[in-house]
Amino acid sequence: MTRIARAGVATAAAAASLFALSVAMGTLNAFGQPARLALISALVRADSLGTAVAINSVAFNTARFIGPMAAGYTIANGGVAFAFAANAVSFLVFAATLSRLPADRPPVEPARARARGAMLAEAIAGYRY
Repeated sequence: MTRIARAGVATAAAAASLFALSVAMGTLNAFGQPARLALISALVRADSLGTAVAINSVAFNTARFIGPMAAGYTIANGGVAFAFAANAVSFLVFAATLSRLPADRPPVEPARARARGAMLAEAIAGYRY
């Protein structure tokens, strides 16, 4: 009976850890996603911004769907070490692609300074919309 009780405590601790990590990831994504979307406006012209955001959204959500499936397949057939190596190579491909972006684009103009309390007013306006 003691073994079952210990297993229950370990399961509860694992569930609590999983919950804490999920909250942390959600919080980090709440800051990361707006930053990614802001980067898009620095890379494309204003008339193509809607299309670029849509393509980014499709790519991001497709990766969220296919990524775990590909990871499971890679781990099952190549092992964990191979999966980590493949992930490292994918980052190298990303870094090479990023290095090819043109560096001569003019910087994005900074947003105008907003009056105090404007953020709350904009949040309320967005909620009402």
